[in-house]
Amino acid sequence: MNEPLATLKVQRNGDYVRVVIVGEVDLSNATELERQIEDARSGASKVWVDLTPVTYLDSRGIRVLVQLARRLKMNGVEFFVVAPLDSIAGGVLGLVQIPELRLAEG
Repeated sequence: MNEPLATLKVQRNGDYVRVVIVGEVDLSNATELERQIEDARSGASKVWVDLTPVTYLDSRGIRVLVQLARRLKMNGVEFFVVAPLDSIAGGVLGLVQIPELRLAEG
């Protein structure tokens, strides 16, 4: 049996949700991860997506983050991406510098 490229760990505290993505985010799984994050954020007013343990992030993964940020903002939900600069995702996002993504160190 094949292991998934990435898994989600969801932590909920009232109207705050933190989704930790572990593994690789690429074209093959980005859409499914987006759906899982949408499901996890149901009813939340603040969503943090923690990419610290991500081991690979391609352009489709970045696109998913931007789409989520825009969609959640339109629905009045605050959206943050946790990606320390010394992490793989932080390095990638630091290079592309997308204004819609609010980056946090932790």
